[in-house]
Amino acid sequence: MVGSPQSGRKPAPAAWHIHLIGLTTMLRLRGAGQFATPRGRAIFWITFANIQIQCIISNSELPAGARGWLEIVKRDLTPAERLNYAASAYNLEACEIVAKTVPIVMGGNVEAACLASSEILERVAALDKMALEPERASDAYSPAELHIWNLTRSTRLKTQHWAVLLINFIINVQFPFTLGLCDLTALRKQRRELVQSIRDVADQILATVPHAFTTTADDGSPSTSYRPNSPSWSNGMRMLWPLALVARLTTLLPRHRRAAAEQLERIGKEMGIREALKQYPPPMDFPFVAEYDDDDEDTVPGVLSSTT
Repeated sequence: MVGSPQSGRKPAPAAWHIHLIGLTTMLRLRGAGQFATPRGRAIFWITFANIQIQCIISNSELPAGARGWLEIVKRDLTPAERLNYAASAYNLEACEIVAKTVPIVMGGNVEAACLASSEILERVAALDKMALEPERASDAYSPAELHIWNLTRSTRLKTQHWAVLLINFIINVQFPFTLGLCDLTALRKQRRELVQSIRDVADQILATVPHAFTTTADDGSPSTSYRPNSPSWSNGMRMLWPLALVARLTTLLPRHRRAAAEQLERIGKEMGIREALKQYPPPMDFPFVAEYDDDDEDTVPGVLSSTT
């Protein structure tokens, strides 16, 4: 579960895919009976969370049957499962959006991008209304729930980032026919709002770092621990994907990427979780006109800044 996806000579994406198939097959074999006992449901949520992470990383939809699993578990949802359920429903929809957006951007066909942009951006906006927010600020830092909040934040980051790349592709190519298919002024406004949202979510992820590594000292006071085998070690594992994403997204500011990279280095070197030191997943070779950099910053005063 927590080992490196780069096993032996097998390329990492293929290793992840095999791991995903194994987890999915396990849930399918367990059938509806797995939801009949608290232990079975607990195993389901742990396994399903791993499946969601791998689908988000690989830009894939959740496996066939995922929606059905959620429908079954929803029938007698316990209070303790409500956050897991809401997060999973959110991630299911987000994975579908990303799985549709990535091939369009990678395909390099601006006409296809224009035709698909309206539906995709409407779904992204609708998904944003589903975004989970804790009822109390302290809930976002609860040791039992912190990883769930960060999983949905990571999903939101990636979904909105790909929406920005889609908009960039359309705006930067600017073939004459795009003017008739897309409202470029509206797209620029959407891009500005998406980038601001991405940066706000990144701030939320980084704000959880001290809480993820807080343990209780001998005198009962809180302290920060990056020691191997400390109580915060499992949180170190859970922070890998959110921090790796923040460290790489070009829609984020340099300060976001630096802060995330510094935390990954600490996790890797001080906690011994070597996976934190890897560059994974590798950069994607998509049309350069879709990439987001400082040249794309909108110069509306007080809205965005690329200086920090």
